[in-house]
Amino acid sequence: MAAESIFKLAIPLFALVGIWPRRCITLANQGDCRKLSFPPYLFFANKRLVNHVIKTEQVPDMDTCEMLCFNEHDCVSCNFENNVSSDDGTHQCELNNSTQQEHEEDFLDTVGFFYHGTDSACDSNHCLNGATCQSGFTDKLYRCLCPTGWTGEHCEQDIDECDGGVHDCLPSLASCKNTLGSFNCSCNHGYIGDGKTNCTEAPECYNFTSLTDADRKPSFHLVEPAKRDTNLGPGWFRFQGDAGSMMTTSCPPIATCNTAAPGWLNGSHPEVTDGIVTRQVCFSYNAGCCEWQTQIQVRNCNEYIVYYLHSTPFHGGSLRYCGTD
Repeated sequence: MAAESIFKLAIPLFALVGIWPRRCITLANQGDCRKLSFPPYLFFANKRLVNHVIKTEQVPDMDTCEMLCFNEHDCVSCNFENNVSSDDGTHQCELNNSTQQEHEEDFLDTVGFFYHGTDSACDSNHCLNGATCQSGFTDKLYRCLCPTGWTGEHCEQDIDECDGGVHDCLPSLASCKNTLGSFNCSCNHGYIGDGKTNCTEAPECYNFTSLTDADRKPSFHLVEPAKRDTNLGPGWFRFQGDAGSMMTTSCPPIATCNTAAPGWLNGSHPEVTDGIVTRQVCFSYNAGCCEWQTQIQVRNCNEYIVYYLHSTPFHGGSLRYCGTD
């Protein structure tokens, strides 16, 4: 039955959808069949649902207000101002995207208003992952509108944007990694950036020297003769393999990392978008965790960190940069 013809019936809409079982009403100019009922037991005088109004209209009567609810896909209840609220004799109609059964705390005593709710299938929300539930559609009497990144009858299935090729990672410069409900872009080896709008070549991300000795870790105690980085660099280095994946950021005990004064990064590692940053390296010895210090440069190359290192500050002692996993 077309929505336009409903308005011409002599029977009030309250009787049509409130007392009769759910009827299929074809929404005007949309072709969707929506089944809703406004049962009498969900009609309340001097009540109003607040904080869930999605649309306000001026209408001649409550039947029209309820029909507007049918045509607004997210509407499942309405507030009707019984007193005439305008010069043309119309009443205020508020369409709600929730019912008093879902939000009793927002169901307020309000003189002059009628509230009428539907027997909403969305009161028990079957939709997952932030999907929008719309009542009265399909044979189940509800449907789920999935947010970006999800699909399925109840939006329970993650969309693999990477496998489906619907991501916006930069072609040939970045790779796509699927995540639940979304995806991440990472610039390829030797490039830095967000992987979507830019991937800039970073020579230090592929032109470095690897530090791979297992005895660079704090778990390795000093074995004489102590090792030192007096003649290291200057240049870009990467901790790799048995040496770990990055410089340690906690103060190691003295006489570890197979040296007398182990060095550690006194600060956090940068994010990819930070570019090249300056950080302090401290060397732990008898006077404390930072008896000697030096400044280095650090860059996050997406999958690993590189450091611009140079000789340690006290050439007369055994100082060494320490790695960790």
